[in-house]
Amino acid sequence: MKTLLRIDASARRSESYSRRLGDHFETSWRSTYPEGVVLTRDLALDPPPHLTDETIRIFVGEGSVGGAAGADLSESLIDEMRKADEVLICSPIYNFGMPSTLKAYVDHVVRYGYTFTQDEKGFHGMLNTKAAWLLTAQGGMARFGVPDFQAPALGAVLKHMSVANIHHIALEGTVYPDGALGERLAGALAGIDRWFNLAEKA
Repeated sequence: MKTLLRIDASARRSESYSRRLGDHFETSWRSTYPEGVVLTRDLALDPPPHLTDETIRIFVGEGSVGGAAGADLSESLIDEMRKADEVLICSPIYNFGMPSTLKAYVDHVVRYGYTFTQDEKGFHGMLNTKAAWLLTAQGGMARFGVPDFQAPALGAVLKHMSVANIHHIALEGTVYPDGALGERLAGALAGIDRWFNLAEKA
């Protein structure tokens, strides 16, 4: 039985394009794996706190485990990731990068001894997650010089924790006034459909 962990980072609700992409993905995933389980983590409804000095001291072994609420939350979030065969991250791009809630989430789950370790040969991830999908949306467009620093950062984080298969679909130009947003959205949704068509053939 497969388990999908879905993480939503958009502060918007009904008008969120990243959530719309995520809903389409989840519907297809549930259809493909009817016996599967979907875990949800909405970072807008339940934002993780930013790291504190106390929490960092616990992370590096200088404090008592359980001595800070942030440390307890970290272990809970990591436990969710450990249960997931696949991770779905749905996120807008705010000011060229990830929302602060998603960055706070990352800071809680990228943790030495829990999701990665290190020896004389370097760093080694510790997750059993097989694949991750990044569904992102941004108002600007790369061809007009609007950068996306979120996808490379999330890709590096996931690989650091041993997630090797990372897929990304970006919906660009959500506020670009060229009248072609519908076409771009349809293209992103079709890209998601192609993933599941390939999965069924495999």
